[in-house]
Amino acid sequence: MTTTAKTMAQRQNRTTTAKTMAVCLHCSLAVLFVIAGAAAAEHCSVQVASEPSECSGNLLLRLKPWYGRLGNNLVSLAHVLHLGRETRSEVIITPHPYFKQTEWDFREASRISAEAEITFIGAGNIGRQIAITDDFYHEDEMPLRLTNWSFTTSRQRRVLVEEVLPAFRIVPRHVRDSIVIHVRAGDVFTHTVIHPYYGQPPFAFYKSVLQLPELAAFQILVVVEDYSNPVVALIEQEYKDRVQVITDLEQGVATILGSRHLVLARSTFSENLGKMAPSVQILYFPYCVDEDGLDKRESKWDRTWNMKGYCYEYDDYIPLSAWTRSPQQMEMMSNFSLDSVHSFQLPVVLHDVAFWYDVWL
Repeated sequence: MTTTAKTMAQRQNRTTTAKTMAVCLHCSLAVLFVIAGAAAAEHCSVQVASEPSECSGNLLLRLKPWYGRLGNNLVSLAHVLHLGRETRSEVIITPHPYFKQTEWDFREASRISAEAEITFIGAGNIGRQIAITDDFYHEDEMPLRLTNWSFTTSRQRRVLVEEVLPAFRIVPRHVRDSIVIHVRAGDVFTHTVIHPYYGQPPFAFYKSVLQLPELAAFQILVVVEDYSNPVVALIEQEYKDRVQVITDLEQGVATILGSRHLVLARSTFSENLGKMAPSVQILYFPYCVDEDGLDKRESKWDRTWNMKGYCYEYDDYIPLSAWTRSPQQMEMMSNFSLDSVHSFQLPVVLHDVAFWYDVWL
């Protein structure tokens, strides 16, 4: 073959390869990739592919490293598994002491019918698969984003129950005729640097919940890291023989997972374990409005996990963004008036995902 012929053949091969890669990069309706290489960044826009299904399974999502502790880890895992399900991709996570599974393969998952439109990918390499590595914790910083993210609370709960719970090493401790209370202590009371958004509710909040007539005969199971939150000792003193305080991490996790009545703290720990608890029926949220300004009483936000719940507000209590662990705030937590606590029953929002698991059936 002549040199000219060889050159033409090479150009033709490169053209064919480029077209193949362009088709495979488009995994749904439209794709915009930002591929950040070690030396330089390239930007490319790919037109609508005629057969998006040809690209199924072209993404490899790698969760690495883990961000924070167990509660945050559950957030990250729920995010990456939701992305994997929506894009029919392979997911690999860094080994974790509480997860017995490190790989999920959704490439042939026929039960996942959603068509995801990918709008952005940052970082990775083009080859057999596009490998994307991230901690997948902060939604607005993830290197893979979908046009219709729509990761509602009920969808997050479904991912946690269907995908994460079977891979979790700690099994639920089924507790009947009990109310499980997570009281956050530890870092937000003992660390030198205090997160301003993680102030905790007053003792009066727990008294308001526990005075409900339907809970009068229930055992009280308090899950807590340590006694640095003054509320723990106050609950023990007030309810004496009805109370069991659980400071062991694995026993506390198992207790939350097996709960039916669950009192949450301002914490990703109890909130995400609660979403993964297969038989939780009634939730008690310490605040009605979160740090993003979303109000659980407004049905459009889908914040109630599709089950019965209550949220609480307080007259002139510590603002959500002003926690400093000062002596004045600690005193307010202990002595806040019960008359200044107000409860609201939350609407049960039946969005696109409505389900409930009962492990006793």
